[in-house]
Amino acid sequence: MKIRILSLLTLVLSSISIYAQNSGFYYYNDSAEANKRYIYSNIANVRSGAGTGYEGIDKLPCGHEVAIFAQAKESSVIDDLQGYWVKIRYEKDGETKEGYLWDQNLSYTQLRRGNVKFVFGLNGTKKKDEDYTVAEAGVKAVKDNEIVSQKNFEVGAHSAIHGRVLPQTGLSGAEQVIELTYGGEACGIPTDNFYFVWTGTELVHLIRTTSVGDSGIYGYWETLVFPEQHRFEDIVVKMIGQYEEDETRTNPSTGDYELIYRYKTEMYKWNGRKLSQIDQNWKE
Repeated sequence: MKIRILSLLTLVLSSISIYAQNSGFYYYNDSAEANKRYIYSNIANVRSGAGTGYEGIDKLPCGHEVAIFAQAKESSVIDDLQGYWVKIRYEKDGETKEGYLWDQNLSYTQLRRGNVKFVFGLNGTKKKDEDYTVAEAGVKAVKDNEIVSQKNFEVGAHSAIHGRVLPQTGLSGAEQVIELTYGGEACGIPTDNFYFVWTGTELVHLIRTTSVGDSGIYGYWETLVFPEQHRFEDIVVKMIGQYEEDETRTNPSTGDYELIYRYKTEMYKWNGRKLSQIDQNWKE
């Protein structure tokens, strides 16, 4: 069994160039269409002005599409979450309407396949101290204006949030795989990717990857390779790399400490419900 796994690992490692060519790219909200977003809250109050003191004039359910065309200059904090009041335009009951929403009621990147929308955002702050904040995030599958599945998860400090539906991954029973990225705010603050499988009826948490670094002193990163890239049934490979300064060795030309690189491969088997680790291997 061990020989079989090592042989499989060798073949997977040889296929990494295939992954690099097909890894896709992130969709950033930087176009005119970018102003369109989905409601993330189960129910969002539309108000007559930019603030909780203004009258509520409408309610919108999770997944309803709105267009943002103005944003307040100053942010607001509600329930320990920082956001901006935005002016929105939307369609309802055959009419075009306008009002104001706090933008933490909205999902981030619009993700949709067929009649299923994948909306994701922040639920609130769970832990907070002087150095670090942990928030609860969530992703919801919305079909025919109803939330049919939801998964919550913890995220750390972040300065950018975006997501994408991955191209074909080759996982059995996975109609879609959703990747949600919560970007770190500064050096030493990790960026985390959370992966969820949509089975057609529910969301299943797949795996989390992370990357972090600090100005060439050290770095750590994780990347996934799916069956569609290496052709081995229901095997997910996590490629891990890291480097750090070796204070015992100096580059004679620059005087800087030399960097030591290490690489690790972890292999996981997907059974339709979860991933289970089956092997790992470090290389220097």
